[in-house]
Parts: sequence; structure tokens; C-alpha cells
Amino acid sequence: MHKEILTKEQIDLLPLAGEFKKNFGLVGGTAIALQIGHRRSIDFDLFTNKNFDNGKIRSAVKKRGLAIRKTN
Repeated sequence: MHKEILTKEQIDLLPLAGEFKKNFGLVGGTAIALQIGHRRSIDFDLFTNKNFDNGKIRSAVKKRGLAIRKTN
């Protein structure tokens, strides 16, 4: 795994992301970059086909003192 492609903020988020791995899969550019190390990444793209409570995720992120930024 090429963790060097991650930002400091992403590294800080890894333990939290691990808590969601049972219900979410890592997809997109970051997932590929972690495997082949071809580029830096700035986000995590998570996918699930299950219903989930966005509020619980926001709370878990904020509880760790991390910021949430809405993007389009």
C-alpha cells in the first residue's frame, strides 16, 4: 500500500475510516492511488449500497476534532 500518497489530514482520518470499513468500500482515485502510487490524493470516496445515517458519520468526524467541508 502506498500511504505516501495521502495528506496529513487523510492519515489522521484513517482510524475513523477503519471504523466504517464494514459498511463502506473505498473507491475512486484514492483507492487506485493507494494500490499503485501514481498520484497524490486529497479525499476519500466511500461507497455503500446500504442505508446509513449521515449524522452519525458527521458526529464521529467532529468528535475527533476534524473538519467537514462540503464539496460539489
